[in-house]
Amino acid sequence: MFQIHHLSGTRLAATSMLLLMLSPLSTFAAIISGTVTEAASGTPIAGIEVCSIEDANNHLHTCVFSGPAGEYTISGLPDTGLIRMLAAETASFPSQQWPGINFGEPGEGQSIDLAAGDRSDINFALVPGFRITGQVTGAGGSTVDSFGAQFVRVIDQGFWFFGGGSSPDGTFSSNTMVAGDYKFLITTHGTVDNPDRFVDQLFGGGPCVDAQCDLVNEGTPIALVDADVNVGTVELQPGFVVRGTLTEAATGSPVPDDSVFVQVFDDTASLVTSGGPIGGAYATSAMPDGSYRVLMNANSAGGPFVNQLYNGNNCGLNCDVLAGDPVVLAGADFILDAVMIEGGTITGQVTSLETGLAIEGWVHILSTQGEFLRTEPIAPDGTYAIAGLDPGDYLVFFQSGGSSAAYLDQLHNGVTCPDFGCDVPALGTPVSVTAGQEITVSAQLQRGALLTGTVAGAGGEVITDAHLNLWDTLGNFVAGRSVDASGQYVFPAILPGTYRLAVTPHGVDGNFLPQLFDGIDCLAFCPPDQGSDLVLDGGERVVDFVLNPGFRLSGNVFDENDSAIAITEGSVDLYDAQGNSLAGFGLDSSGAWTSSALPAGSYKLVFNPSGQFASYQREIFDDIKCEGFCDVQNLGTVIELIDQDVVVDAGLKRQ
Repeated sequence: MFQIHHLSGTRLAATSMLLLMLSPLSTFAAIISGTVTEAASGTPIAGIEVCSIEDANNHLHTCVFSGPAGEYTISGLPDTGLIRMLAAETASFPSQQWPGINFGEPGEGQSIDLAAGDRSDINFALVPGFRITGQVTGAGGSTVDSFGAQFVRVIDQGFWFFGGGSSPDGTFSSNTMVAGDYKFLITTHGTVDNPDRFVDQLFGGGPCVDAQCDLVNEGTPIALVDADVNVGTVELQPGFVVRGTLTEAATGSPVPDDSVFVQVFDDTASLVTSGGPIGGAYATSAMPDGSYRVLMNANSAGGPFVNQLYNGNNCGLNCDVLAGDPVVLAGADFILDAVMIEGGTITGQVTSLETGLAIEGWVHILSTQGEFLRTEPIAPDGTYAIAGLDPGDYLVFFQSGGSSAAYLDQLHNGVTCPDFGCDVPALGTPVSVTAGQEITVSAQLQRGALLTGTVAGAGGEVITDAHLNLWDTLGNFVAGRSVDASGQYVFPAILPGTYRLAVTPHGVDGNFLPQLFDGIDCLAFCPPDQGSDLVLDGGERVVDFVLNPGFRLSGNVFDENDSAIAITEGSVDLYDAQGNSLAGFGLDSSGAWTSSALPAGSYKLVFNPSGQFASYQREIFDDIKCEGFCDVQNLGTVIELIDQDVVVDAGLKRQ
């Protein structure tokens, strides 16, 4: 059976109480008591079922009913462990988790630790609740006797499911829920177990299937305000399934459960639904008539088989689903059996060169051109196994992480390559894989140097939006990191050697100047060859940056005779007072321009219109026409940036 699963939020409904089992506990000495009242008036409510639930296993422990004064007491509770409390729903009030989380609201109740003593303040203030009701039928009013009614609350682009119940005659009702807007999703679970199959449907949004049910943006909200709402009759559209059996090529036996995902895509390669076989047999969710593509995806399931598209197209790790033959549903199910071929396996162990202990991280399988194909985590004992590989040559990359982040990444065979900062296709040693065979590729990773520090402003400001780049002494990029919310950065594993390091602030911190190690201010870009050598050995090196504030030049460029005509194509070029080129800045759609943060100093500007404004003359500030070339060394007015931004507007003449 294929089902859609959403983990955006979970709720404990009163209807789930029947599924909870009593759990024996070793000690029963604690007491919880309190009252149940109406939230608006404070009036006591009698006859409300109040239940205690073991937090560790979600088992129901004890339930009692509130008395005439709304009072309740639950005794014999464990004085060790955690307890959660629930007031069950009635027709007038939604269930409520303590403290104050009502059914129909996102969130979870809090746990109560009875080790600190009895609690007499676990009170419930219930709010009014309402229900959504109606009837579901098939085409022509036929009875639909097997469906799920799910009510969805969409809040801040997230969604939470709240349950309901259905009857054999097709009628349904939600649980009692707080006032609010809800969407209604009808899940028919239409597979071979239900010959009268229908397509799932979102109320007001039409039929949808699993992954294509857009609960946030589609469907008509149902408003619960101050009374129950009956939505009338909802007619479902009949649907059909792709079904069949999956067997092993080598033995003819059914494939193991959970070894293959059967994925269905539409003709735009968007996922429609997915699921797996049981005993080799599978059936998709019910889908409308149409054209689909089907992928037997063993790699995502971790199975030993090679991925396969319909019709028998083994596609390895990089499957273009649109390359498969179409599967057309036209008023009937489509029977699709597949024989799965066992692929090759790359396995091995990843350990520390220094200690021999297991490394935490990931193993990546790449094509010989360096294209990522598959990633698997390394097991706690350092082993890994990547099965279902199509016969051929692959590259293997070992990436450290977690508690092993200080180790250097490595490309097979023995090539140290932190952060993929090497020519992977040129330096990697291909591993040849044969169908049904296992090849061992292990690695020992070397501990690297640790480079860390903080980035702050000269006035003590915390810099939270900045990026650091590390180069070797030849200017080759090695690695990059961003600062965190406290201005700290970490390069966890760097090959010992000599480097250049620079930090570039952005966004909210863009008024600070970029800086090269050691204390060298830059303009928009820090050339690594202008930095000081940063020597890293095998230990930890702390490098802190203190950034100086910069200032900006900005302005607008327009027609000298008509300032309403903005010049929107071209650039404003920046030079120092001696006429050396420094940087260039583009014009936006209003003719405005802004420099990056600049150090205090003396500058010159050249305005270069282009495109549809190429008929305007190039000018050196202030109002000096460029004759053939712009003689910035000898001409132009110097602009002084001292302690504040400067605005420079320019009206250009037509040539």
